[in-house]
Amino acid sequence: MPRYGRYNRLAVAAALLTLTAITSYYFSISAQHGGRRSVPVEEVSLHDDLDAQLSSPVRLKPIPKKIWQINYTHPKLVDLQEYMWSWIVKNPRHGYTLLNKEAAELFVRTHYGIDSRVTRTFMDLHNTILRSDYLRYLVLAVEGGVYSDLDTSAIKPVERWVPRSLKDRVHAVIGLEYDILDSETMLPRFVFEVQFCQWTLAISPRHPLMKQVVQNVTSALRQLAAEKNKTLKDLLPFNDDVLKTTGPAKWSEVVYEYLTRTTRTEISWKNFTGMEQPVIVADVMVVPINAFAVGIPHSGSSERNTEDTLARHHFQGSWRVGG
Repeated sequence: MPRYGRYNRLAVAAALLTLTAITSYYFSISAQHGGRRSVPVEEVSLHDDLDAQLSSPVRLKPIPKKIWQINYTHPKLVDLQEYMWSWIVKNPRHGYTLLNKEAAELFVRTHYGIDSRVTRTFMDLHNTILRSDYLRYLVLAVEGGVYSDLDTSAIKPVERWVPRSLKDRVHAVIGLEYDILDSETMLPRFVFEVQFCQWTLAISPRHPLMKQVVQNVTSALRQLAAEKNKTLKDLLPFNDDVLKTTGPAKWSEVVYEYLTRTTRTEISWKNFTGMEQPVIVADVMVVPINAFAVGIPHSGSSERNTEDTLARHHFQGSWRVGG
């Protein structure tokens, strides 16, 4: 399959450390194919549906050594080079890919078909925030690995996120972004008493959880456009629209549904509130608040990094919109 901007580490290092012209720096599409014949876009069936595209093997593969980041909303990568560099330096055995607009569109057309419902939805969608959210699900659904926002830094190597003895059992690592704890009222902008973040996550390729979130988000985007009497191209979402359509509220909804369906037991926020150690439910390892959300001013999060901290979000993104 084609590789999307996977430079060797010296090239990445040189690019990230070059201050001149870095504002326009993007990884380009590699012409190398890793020894296997790539399937031209034209050969992808126009009638392949998502079930066919993401049909999972009986046994899921381990979380692959791949790190993905997306640049839609940060014109000056120089401001983020230290964070980006942390993912590369701390994970020398992982492939690193940064997707820009052109690479993202090629990825979607290649893996989801030229005229599939997913591809039409993605290509018609012009809002960069919705697109960025949607794209991380589309990429991880096919390729798996680690996704993390550009304004996050790696604290521990990804190889240490899951204990060696559990690597064959754990096929997803998901962290908390909010925990109501003992409070009687929820903070604004949160939908679930315990809500999962999607600024950083790790998962096996073709995982049924990702298949479900792709399906749900695709439908939610089309429904949002219909409710606002807009085309996807002209869709201008408010904050709540983002959160509930492509963002952490939608992600959390699907995670709870997956865990409940897989275990045949009602899994809710009560299974995770106040957690101080990782909890494994089905094949998902849920990590505590300080793993991915250290430094936030709520949810019992520590101000400083702790032994639990795997990655840190610096909240320098510009995703918030009016409303």
